[in-house]
Amino acid sequence: MQIAIAQPGQLPVDKSVSQGSLANGFNYFIKPYKGEPGRVAIYLVSKLGSMVETKNESGYMRLSAHLSLNNTQHFSKEDIQYLFLKTGSKADGSDIVYNGYDKTIYKFQLASYTPLVRNTMEWLRDVITPSTPAANLLQAQRDSTIRLIKESTTLFPQRVIEQLRPIQLGYSEFAEHPPIGSMAAMEKLSASGLEIFQKKWLRPDLQALIIVGDIDVTEMKKQIEAVFSSLPAAEINSDNTSFSINLSKTPGFVVVTDTAVRETTFTLAVQYPETDVITSESLRKKFVRDIFQQAMSNTLTTLATKNKDINATFLIRRAERGLDFAMLNIAANENNLEDHFQTVYKQLVQISRNGFPDSALAIAKAKMLQDANKMFAARGRLYARYYADQICNRFLYKIPDLPVESLYEQQQQLIASINSKDIGNCLQEFIHGVKHCFIVAPQQHRKKMPAKSDIDNWMATASKNK
Repeated sequence: MQIAIAQPGQLPVDKSVSQGSLANGFNYFIKPYKGEPGRVAIYLVSKLGSMVETKNESGYMRLSAHLSLNNTQHFSKEDIQYLFLKTGSKADGSDIVYNGYDKTIYKFQLASYTPLVRNTMEWLRDVITPSTPAANLLQAQRDSTIRLIKESTTLFPQRVIEQLRPIQLGYSEFAEHPPIGSMAAMEKLSASGLEIFQKKWLRPDLQALIIVGDIDVTEMKKQIEAVFSSLPAAEINSDNTSFSINLSKTPGFVVVTDTAVRETTFTLAVQYPETDVITSESLRKKFVRDIFQQAMSNTLTTLATKNKDINATFLIRRAERGLDFAMLNIAANENNLEDHFQTVYKQLVQISRNGFPDSALAIAKAKMLQDANKMFAARGRLYARYYADQICNRFLYKIPDLPVESLYEQQQQLIASINSKDIGNCLQEFIHGVKHCFIVAPQQHRKKMPAKSDIDNWMATASKNK
């Protein structure tokens, strides 16, 4: 199969996806796919999350979504539970809705039986229709949210996660907008305030329906028009719905101790700007980081085989929109944390000077190409949700939903071009980048935990060693 490699500056979108919008601004994406016969994935994606909330509205987006799991304009609680069971979802809908900082997503995977698809669409239409909930339902959901907020500070591991949230979000504005909401906003919650919030933000132009599966495109367009055209077009305002974390220039340091923690874990996290895969160049940059992560993991595994006491891992992960973290995690007890850190960090400093061995690069590239070959071979059997997830990014962030065949061609070409200097530069970024450090340890060892100045001295000492 010969597929043209995308030219620098652009990557292709999946042309099998039918994209459109209704007169009221509601968006849709439809992809026929036979990989799961008789099945379809349906997503309702909203460009709305907790970042659009004011301090007094904290938690309103999640609250609105969870109210819809129990009652809507045209569906009773029993109707909703029956619908969820027919679609193979949990009766309480806990596996359907995702509430984030910059998005809210409802996900269904169901039989591509038109009446069931239509019924699902009708419930999703109700979800994004502003409404005034019954007082008892609002009170129940408010009480449930308050209970969860309290648990985030009292139960393990939630209470540890909550203390780490600001540093893991780069001390950004995102940390001030938890999707679950704030206690103060929930205590002051009113039906009128929630209704005002919904009328402002539940606009058709900020929503998209994504359908991937064993369906007829013309029939789906007909159903979408019939169900969602009744949503009133909202007056477009200039309020921002696009948010991104800016990199912090100040190193962060946090020590969290807890009675339920059994082992000390030391994390050194270096922030990178998130790479949106829009061009061939940005795709190559992503591959370089993927190979760097694999090479680092292999290095730490080799180190552990030589020193049985060393337990270290390396991971590059997305924190939130705009921010990636490269994270070196070292597990140790309170008495050997410095020794273990020095052993690991000295190894990384040495590699940063001498470069990764060619074998490390070859192994990492081979693993990545092997995974690419497996995915390409299984392209006709992938779950429909794989494609739905790609289309989500196309709608939310304008990131091309690169066809699997095109992705495979790009992988063969770009991975082959990656060299030791590329991944060496990534390690240099890690060694010299702005570092956040957080330590999670047993409560009884708090007094034995290092200060930020100690960590700085450890790194300086390791860097001086030849």
